[in-house]
This record gives sequence, C-alpha cells and structure tokens, in this order.
Amino acid sequence: MKIHEGSGQAHLDIKEENILIDPDTLYPVLIDFATVRKRDVFSKKKLASYLGSKGFMAPEIVNKEFINDASKCDVYSFGCCLYSSFTGEYKPDKLDKRPKELPEILWSVIKAATAKYPELRPTFRGILTKFQFFL
Repeated sequence: MKIHEGSGQAHLDIKEENILIDPDTLYPVLIDFATVRKRDVFSKKKLASYLGSKGFMAPEIVNKEFINDASKCDVYSFGCCLYSSFTGEYKPDKLDKRPKELPEILWSVIKAATAKYPELRPTFRGILTKFQFFL
C-alpha cells in the first residue's frame, strides 16, 4: 500500500515468490522491484510487452490495454495470490465459484480484488477499510 500512496508507483509483479514475511512483525514485505512503474505511465501509451508473471497479471495487462491506474493491477495480483495461497492452485476460470475451504469473507476479498474491470476493484486501503479482519 505504501508503494501506491507514498510514491505513486505500482509493483506490477505481485506473486507469492515476491512476498516475504518479516519474522519479527509477521508483516508481508514485497521484493523484486524490477517491474515498478509510475501508476499512470500506461494511461497514454499501451504496453509494448507483458509486465508481471503469468497467472497473476490483470486482464488489462494481458490484453495490452491503456491502464489509467496500474495500482489496480497490483490489487488483481494480490487477489490471485490469496486464491493460490489458500487453494494451492491458480486458474482464472475457477474464480467464479467459492471453494469450500475458503471462508466467505476471504472469498469476498478475492472476488473484489480480481474484478474483471479495474474501476470495480478496490484500492488496498479500500480492502483494509472494508474487510476489517486484516487490521
């Protein structure tokens, strides 16, 4: 969240391998900033190539569309990480039905984060505000 609000940047490669857990605080820490770009860098030009990792890229990256706010791509990737972390698999076509092992509130976060259109996805602050179990 600090990367978005503090610097106006987006990571663009959020995946399980790029999230470490600080052993002292148990807070997640992002690593591998090779793909970081300004949040609005693709609002006037389309992507020339893919940014991120297959299976975690937002639809607008896969489709090489104009992206007004790349932080919403990070939100999508976060939702994919949650899904794959709790189910052991990632398949975009399976995001239509809640697996039995996922609590309803977690499924709500995943569904909100992986909305097809970026304008329908919450910000990270919105996730923290709406889904209070993260606080």
